[in-house]
Amino acid sequence: MSTSRVRGIDPRVVAVIGVAAVAVAAIVIPGLARADAGPPIVITHGGVYSGSYASSDPQTPAVTIATSEPVVLDGASVEGPGTMFQVAVGTPADVTVRNTKGHGTAGNSGVARFLVIDSGWRSLVVENNELDSTSGIWAHAARPSTVRVTGNRVQEIVGSGFVQFLQFDDVVGPIDVGWNEVVNTPGKSHVEDVISLYRSGGTTSARASIHDNFIWGAYPNPIDATYSGGGIMVGDRGSAVGHVDVTANQVVGTTNYGISVVCGSDSAVVGNTIISSGRTAKGTTIPAVNVGLSMGSEARWGGGCTTYSGNTATGNDLGWQQATGRNDRWTPDCAACTANTSRPGTITYADEQAEARRWQARSSAQAIGPVPGPPTTLAPPSTTTPTSTSTTPPTTTTPTPTTDPQPPTTTTPTTTTPTTTPTDPATGGDSSELQALRDEIAALRRQLDELRTQVEALQRGG
Repeated sequence: MSTSRVRGIDPRVVAVIGVAAVAVAAIVIPGLARADAGPPIVITHGGVYSGSYASSDPQTPAVTIATSEPVVLDGASVEGPGTMFQVAVGTPADVTVRNTKGHGTAGNSGVARFLVIDSGWRSLVVENNELDSTSGIWAHAARPSTVRVTGNRVQEIVGSGFVQFLQFDDVVGPIDVGWNEVVNTPGKSHVEDVISLYRSGGTTSARASIHDNFIWGAYPNPIDATYSGGGIMVGDRGSAVGHVDVTANQVVGTTNYGISVVCGSDSAVVGNTIISSGRTAKGTTIPAVNVGLSMGSEARWGGGCTTYSGNTATGNDLGWQQATGRNDRWTPDCAACTANTSRPGTITYADEQAEARRWQARSSAQAIGPVPGPPTTLAPPSTTTPTSTSTTPPTTTTPTPTTDPQPPTTTTPTTTTPTTTPTDPATGGDSSELQALRDEIAALRRQLDELRTQVEALQRGG
């Protein structure tokens, strides 16, 4: 991660110390919940909201949105073992969540969705947030005018059953998913499809776009041969939908598949990098590694797809390493899958690390994760006491494509020694961004100690 995107101290949060009223900005550490989190709330009126909210009950969301008026969550912090943001079912909602930190506390024993929005909603914008140890976003049953999920930084999608960073289920409209950074670690995460369009997509006049995302890692936990998850899944159970553009994504080390179009019409997979070494950072072979680019109807394995037409894949950079060779592509239903390039040699973990460095360079000008901003005008939060309700959405099973491996390459692999050490999620190494934050926190703590000393001196003198 680039240090140019380190978030500074949030000027919207101010602590007042002693009678001298010395204002000191609170320290907000990415990935950690605020220590002063308030109880769960229910929002019943539109407006701009901030604050820190937590729930200890997996059946009670930290924040429930129960209004059709536009609601903006800006600069908030949420945590809990269940859903963090829940839009009341059936609400024609218009919701924006930005510059917000979400931290799940359930691990792999529960489902801690960052956001659930279900049935009849009008608009959803989720941008520049930081998600840590959550079960991602679930959006269901809508024909919205706006859907934008951009610039989010995501670490460790976890949960029981099938969970995703982003699951659309029966959502058709102008979907825009771009410039998200999603990193999962073997042994910690438990994601199924990182991005899944289940019965979802665009239209001829308003195509869906999944573009410029960096996805590193989707692994079975524990490592075994039965995993069916992967990177970007388009058209699952989606005979009547399609019109999805999957462009310029970097999909790295997502095990069962990299990018897959399994049903629907008129979807295009263009200019993506789809690579996997088939191993963890420690060199452990992942037996569930299957195929990089998959363009075949799920009807081939009993998935019920009745329409698979006009889907294309061109200009993709491929390298999907299995233990016994390569399986870069499986394209039985795609006559127009041309001009895709297979990398020579054996794909190694160093190639995955190189993609992380390339992402750092190409995303350096983008706002990814929470960004500082001016103070916002806040609407008063509702004092309604939330009731405990189940918020876990139904899960869906993603079938595994039948493997039709390409002959293993016999080209002598080329190796390149990295000139710098990238941020490596599998080794737990500190990134330059994290070290910069620690240095900043240490300096602020020293300033805070000095201010407290001054306050004590004022109190003694006065």
